[in-house]
Amino acid sequence: MMITLKKPEKFTKIQRRNFVRVYFLSNILFAVIGNKNGLLDINEDEITFDSGYALDLSAGGIRLSATRDLYLGDIIMMNIPVKEENLSLKGKVVRVEKDENNKGIYGICFIDIDNKTVDKIMRILFQIMREQRKLGIEGD
Repeated sequence: MMITLKKPEKFTKIQRRNFVRVYFLSNILFAVIGNKNGLLDINEDEITFDSGYALDLSAGGIRLSATRDLYLGDIIMMNIPVKEENLSLKGKVVRVEKDENNKGIYGICFIDIDNKTVDKIMRILFQIMREQRKLGIEGD
């Protein structure tokens, strides 16, 4: 039996991720400042920061591990120490999972981020990638 396949006439490249993702472990601080209904009506002195761990980082978002429960659509403010930089970024929870210890693993998409900050994060990420390659560390 012979099966004949026709050569495709058109190719479509599909890329789901807009930015490179880098394995990145770091303590971060974050505070919930809103939810899917909008920003919370709170003063700056009423904001409570929680700690969590960054698991990976891209110019479009971060994967966060935290004991505090977050929900889809939550808006958070994050303080992420990267190299000599201290990035203060706003993000939206777009994915919620639990690990084997029932700790939350959250996909956070950066929002209200300007191109200058995206470029800064990309430069930092490529620097981290070069260092990881020298050490033989592989990402996802």
